[in-house]
Amino acid sequence: MNDKTEGPIKRYYQKMKFQSLNIISCLLMLVLISSCATLEIPNDFNSMIQEDNLTTLEGTYKNIAINSNSPFWERFSSVDIRKHKETINDTSSVFKLQIDPNNKIRFELYLAGKLEMTETFNYSYHQKGLAIKGRSNYRYEGIPLIFYRSESQALWLSKDNEQELFVSFNGSATGGIFILIFGTPINGEARFMKIAK
Repeated sequence: MNDKTEGPIKRYYQKMKFQSLNIISCLLMLVLISSCATLEIPNDFNSMIQEDNLTTLEGTYKNIAINSNSPFWERFSSVDIRKHKETINDTSSVFKLQIDPNNKIRFELYLAGKLEMTETFNYSYHQKGLAIKGRSNYRYEGIPLIFYRSESQALWLSKDNEQELFVSFNGSATGGIFILIFGTPINGEARFMKIAK
């Protein structure tokens, strides 16, 4: 094959390779966008939270849910779960919830009276509760198009009694190896006991 023939063929294969990568990249982005969490409010939940009394959510709560062994703090995707696993799963850990100005909510995790972690998020008042949703609840790990894992969650916080914080979470986790893509939903409900104002 002479140089005149080889040149156009080489350029053709390079163009096809580039187009294939573009298609794969677009598919990956579509999956990530479609996996973003959508907020769903539980049916038949009688919330006592009104927009003018959001501070009733404030207080200190046990970090481990009443109805499961799930820690509240593992809902935050920006936290390195593996690095802080012992602290997050310690049954004596507690978290404080504080409503800040400019539609922000702050969580502080304590263990044996020592402040271990702090997280602050934007919130919106939604159907008698606080919705926390967006990039702050998004985690992406791995190498794009080779080996990756992404996670997106939305949280809805409310109360139907004075002693408990109700949390509904909904989202998805997506992963893949090369062009193989798989995913699983993340959803559930949890209650956390209030131990102090």
